[in-house]
Amino acid sequence: MAVPIASCGMSGSGSNTAPFTPDIQVISDAIAGAAKYPTSSVELTGSQVRLRISVSDATLAMADEVTRNNAATSLVAAAEQVLALHPQYTKLQAISVAIIHPGPTGDTGSGWHIEDVVEFRKGPNQRFFLHTT
Repeated sequence: MAVPIASCGMSGSGSNTAPFTPDIQVISDAIAGAAKYPTSSVELTGSQVRLRISVSDATLAMADEVTRNNAATSLVAAAEQVLALHPQYTKLQAISVAIIHPGPTGDTGSGWHIEDVVEFRKGPNQRFFLHTT
């Protein structure tokens, strides 16, 4: 059963989507820790074939494209390590990293917006690579 990805825009936090596994918060916290982000700044949503990692980071959101891509690559590498321990994620075909520019209060409430979304696709070697269109 697929779960919709959080909607883009400026209307809310996007946290109205449910995770597709009960241990999604544990996985999210592990990915955040491995990528050296506070657990409160990383949120996972997705389906059995697509995972979206949202990271709320004003500094990263204002950085250049190379810096954002490098940070997204680090998050995906951390996700690959963590998800290897969870067989329910073996069907993943794509991971996207949404870089969120938080609102003035630092949360993803009012005033937040998505600065960038970096896409990764699973390759023949079963590793995720940066996908450019």
